[in-house]
Amino acid sequence: MRQVIFANLVTLAASGTGKALDPIELIKNASPIVMLVLAVLGGMSLVCWFIIGAKLVRLGQASRQSEAFLDQFWDPQLGNVWSVQRMERLYATLPASGVHRSPAYSCGLCRARARARRLG
Repeated sequence: MRQVIFANLVTLAASGTGKALDPIELIKNASPIVMLVLAVLGGMSLVCWFIIGAKLVRLGQASRQSEAFLDQFWDPQLGNVWSVQRMERLYATLPASGVHRSPAYSCGLCRARARARRLG
């Protein structure tokens, strides 16, 4: 098999046509199977770029939501005293600000509530 491939490469290099290989012509003259493979690869590439774009948009939304939550959480006007009532008010404002209640966040909030109850 190696000799056949090597022979083809040598034959292509030695052919004195002086004509460069044009990618568009190669695609135009390709077999239907090769065209199908190229079409599938092109389609998958578009799908991947769509997923990357969607993830970037979602990451931007999550960053904005996190910033909004942190602004409410560390609001200097409310002071540094944490109580169950303050945590409940903060938790009640989350749906209005668009922050999603993920299981990890809920677990963290439960721990913060329990700590606030123990402390005061």
